Amino acid sequence: MAPFDLPAGWAILLNAGAWFAIQLGAAVLSSRVPLARFDPRGSLFRARAWELDGRIYDRILRVHKWKRALPDGAALFRSGFRKRHMAGRSPAYCARFIQETCRAELSHWLTLAFLPLFFTWNPWQIALLMVPYAVATNVPCIVAQRYNRPRLSALANRRVESSRNHATVGTRSFSRCGPHHCAPRSEAGSSRIGTISEGHDSPSSLPAKSPRLG
Repeated sequence: MAPFDLPAGWAILLNAGAWFAIQLGAAVLSSRVPLARFDPRGSLFRARAWELDGRIYDRILRVHKWKRALPDGAALFRSGFRKRHMAGRSPAYCARFIQETCRAELSHWLTLAFLPLFFTWNPWQIALLMVPYAVATNVPCIVAQRYNRPRLSALANRRVESSRNHATVGTRSFSRCGPHHCAPRSEAGSSRIGTISEGHDSPSSLPAKSPRLG
């Protein structure tokens, strides 16, 4: 028997209101945490060996087929970081994206932490029904973040490596011909040298397939 014996109608209203308040409160609270506090290598967010860099979620749960249907809570906030589609591929953008997946994951863990509260006013039979609801509305979102994070890290690492390779090629070309004797052989050659020196990616350096994160 629950500590508080409420009529069924009031219990239903209280359950609905409590879930709304908890989910909104968790989202607001996590949005107030400074970005620098989210470390993907921390105890809560780091990938475990059994996760196989997120591949386990695709093998068992086929996460890539349904993650696009998940709501993006960032849309509720003016300064929220949208995660449905990637808006860039730079290492800095990927690093920000990774930290924002940690923020989203934290919000859903906070929501799950309030689940025992529903046993205080519901009969245990009704309170048990809150468990599948909590799992269905939070665990898929947690899974999506943990699936995306290793893929984002791999993409960021490829971009950093590509930038280093370009810098090395530019340095070697400059050292061979010297500062006053290196002239472009053609207009096309000049364009390519300029592109490398400015730090942009040439088509040949782009990863063959970028992860789809939307």
